[in-house]
Amino acid sequence: MHWDGRRPTSLWFYPLSMGLVAGSLPYLVEHSFFDESSLMGPVGLSACLAIGLLFLPDSATERKVEMIAGIWIGMSISYFPIALFFVWMVPVIIFWISSTISIQTSHLPPFRIGLWMGSGILSGIYIGNIIAYNLL
Repeated sequence: MHWDGRRPTSLWFYPLSMGLVAGSLPYLVEHSFFDESSLMGPVGLSACLAIGLLFLPDSATERKVEMIAGIWIGMSISYFPIALFFVWMVPVIIFWISSTISIQTSHLPPFRIGLWMGSGILSGIYIGNIIAYNLL
């Protein structure tokens, strides 16, 4: 996928904002699915809602299955190592920011764009959870 030197705003803004909202839900909603001690609820909700990201204007490709597989694998790579290494969120956020800065000059396949979007969702979940924990 190539965007002719312009940054695909919808592909970095919507995953990040979806993650920010999902990450703060355990502190806003009283439901057994959203436990304050676990991120499984926000990650599961975001994984289901990630299908809607395929219909954004900047994600125009014929290989939608590869993109959604990339999103889900990117979310898995960004989430599961946090059980072993608590500060795993720092490399995920740094990877997502560095990729966002250089994405407009890259010509990447849909799977790699999905990996980037998945790490953006998890970056938003981590940041949203930290903000909600400290403010609410």
